[in-house]
Amino acid sequence: MTDRSERLFYLKATLLLYVAWIAVFELVGNVAKTLPTRDLSLPVDRAIPFVAGFIWPYLLTHLWPFLPFAAVDDWHRVNRAFLAIVLSNLTAYLVYILLPVAFARPELGTSLPERVLAWYYKADFYPGANKLPSNHVAFVWITTIACLKQRLGRAGDGLVLAGAAVVTASTVLVKQHIFLDAALGVVWGLACWTLAGRLYPALAGPGVSPAEGLKRLVRKVAPPMFAYLAALVLVALFLLRKGAP
Repeated sequence: MTDRSERLFYLKATLLLYVAWIAVFELVGNVAKTLPTRDLSLPVDRAIPFVAGFIWPYLLTHLWPFLPFAAVDDWHRVNRAFLAIVLSNLTAYLVYILLPVAFARPELGTSLPERVLAWYYKADFYPGANKLPSNHVAFVWITTIACLKQRLGRAGDGLVLAGAAVVTASTVLVKQHIFLDAALGVVWGLACWTLAGRLYPALAGPGVSPAEGLKRLVRKVAPPMFAYLAALVLVALFLLRKGAP
């Protein structure tokens, strides 16, 4: 496989994972928002100011998954990142169902950043869901680590790390997340990257190309993943029925 065809293969894989993530994220969120929520805000959240202008770095969370196309030489690291993202989702979804989190949002004005943020608030789950841990933050850090010590050099790595820190901060400065959401998102991402590093060699097998490694990964992970999601839906239905009057 040439470098160009390999990049095209991984672009398609990234887009498919992205679409699948959005679909399942929305499904889980629409279930979790119907469950009783808790406000886990801390004093630090009241001390953190609301800065609407940070909506612009926050938007980078949607572009960060494509960073490896500019940074990565070893596509096995992208496979590991895919696996880490799947692990991050599957484990976080259980928390979203068992512990839905909601918190107060600030009143918005009419400036451009606030108008963009108002759209986000409106599109979000009400009164709250899919917050703790922040999977947006987890994804940013998983992708960032996958890109380190590749083709960007020391200065590029430093810039990517700084960008990940700014994006993480933006999630609390625009009040899309509370401090615990963002902090646990970082921990979640690092833990899932570490776990994926242990699992990926066994799932992909030795001496395979990155593309073949990804195909093997999908074949082995997909069945238990779908079984887990089905079980999660049953848990959610049980909690809904239990909470019904």
